[in-house]
Amino acid sequence: MIVIATDAPLDQAALRRLATRSFAGMARVGASFSDGSGDYAIAFSTAGLDSASLRGDALSPLFVAVADATEQAILDSLCAAETTTGMGRTVPALPLGPRVPPAGGTVEGIAALARYCNRGPSERPVDNARGMHHGSDNRGMHHRSA
Repeated sequence: MIVIATDAPLDQAALRRLATRSFAGMARVGASFSDGSGDYAIAFSTAGLDSASLRGDALSPLFVAVADATEQAILDSLCAAETTTGMGRTVPALPLGPRVPPAGGTVEGIAALARYCNRGPSERPVDNARGMHHGSDNRGMHHRSA
């Protein structure tokens, strides 16, 4: 589930479009969007109801920001994942150390993720302590890692 919160003035139609763009972030990290995957997104704005909604080209920076934030949240959650046991099975954490990647994984893909995860918080595009997108392109978009 993807939850998008913004303080940008957006009406229902613009929020629906914004939620839809979050799936671009999922696609960047290889989501298959298979039947039954249950992928969905919701979006809301904290802007007052009296604010005029952004329209047209003014939405483009928000579309980019929501795709970036979604991709970043997924990568951050993969870095933080721990081995989990329940319902009679165990799902191991990703092998981000100097180990052999799991069946079906690629050495390049696991190595790239390990390099990302091993960066210090100040070197990542997102500050996990605050859960917010860095830089001047924040555009009112925030995310929290799963």
